[in-house]
Amino acid sequence: MNRLIDNMNLLAQHYGKQIVVAEVAQPFTMEDYASYEKLAPQERKGAAAKPALEMNLEYPATKEGQALFMKKLIEEISSIANGLGAAYFYWEPAWLPVKGSGWANDTDVFFYFFILLFHCVRTPDIVCSIILFIISFVS
Repeated sequence: MNRLIDNMNLLAQHYGKQIVVAEVAQPFTMEDYASYEKLAPQERKGAAAKPALEMNLEYPATKEGQALFMKKLIEEISSIANGLGAAYFYWEPAWLPVKGSGWANDTDVFFYFFILLFHCVRTPDIVCSIILFIISFVS
């Protein structure tokens, strides 16, 4: 979360525009949904699908950990430079662990990344903060 907040502060100071965090999430369980999804192991995504990723979580994958994460996120967004932390959108609340419903596939990821990258080259704005968040989370 620290890298996200650092990036948001840099964007706020540089562009002076409101910033929205898009598609943020924190798992509340590490229950394995493989039996519901029926996807091949390489098709499964995220911490809930890959328990080895749990060690990378800043907060525990419990209901309490999820609540603490969200409380901290809201506090941090509220503290962005010049009051420019505007809002957040929670990640895919409609996602259900059903057959074939991995949250992203290679085509989706490539398509959305390309669209975001193209947008940032043409018009640097709030969408670019999403890319910075993704890059800071992955790196």
